[in-house]
Amino acid sequence: MGKDKKNGWIKLDRVFFEHSLWEESREFSRAEAWIDLIQLARYSETPDVTQIKDRHITCNRGQLIHSLKTLAKRWGWSRSKVKRVLDVFVSRDMIRYRNETVTSCITICNYDTYQPLKSSSETQIERKRNASETQVDTQEEGKERKKEVFVEKNCEEQLRKQIFQRNKKYYNEADFNRTWGQFCWVCEQNGVAFSETRWNTYTQKK
Repeated sequence: MGKDKKNGWIKLDRVFFEHSLWEESREFSRAEAWIDLIQLARYSETPDVTQIKDRHITCNRGQLIHSLKTLAKRWGWSRSKVKRVLDVFVSRDMIRYRNETVTSCITICNYDTYQPLKSSSETQIERKRNASETQVDTQEEGKERKKEVFVEKNCEEQLRKQIFQRNKKYYNEADFNRTWGQFCWVCEQNGVAFSETRWNTYTQKK
């Protein structure tokens, strides 16, 4: 049991750090500060260049660019306490950091131990999951569209019957259906909805 706990590790989604329990106002413990540094560090292997005032600072994988003032505000500490705790982390080979005049660049030591890059199998699984979710979304969209088309056609048919009943003395059913078909074609060509008002305007012109 003890060996499993020592050798195992957990995946923690970044959405955890948006949870109200994590974001509640409090003074962080040193453990929380350490976890926060890991989750703030850049995961991507592609470097990111940040411009602060007139300086360009490169942030590599496993690094974060934050001032002591910013960390003090996040953790509910004084800047002097942030500096002391970072010095402790440095002494324990947990981090390295350097001052950049207006900010600090902090490097997580052994970052790959905490945040290894995804293996090819994990990437394939994620791609399959995304493809499956996309397929489900597409199927649902298709179902919704079919419902919309059914409702639309049903309404059109009801309108056709309603107009025919009101115009029976002017048309036999065959003539009405032929004129209705022409009316529908004109509406579709002009991108307008079918309506009795448009029908009346159309037949008066004829």
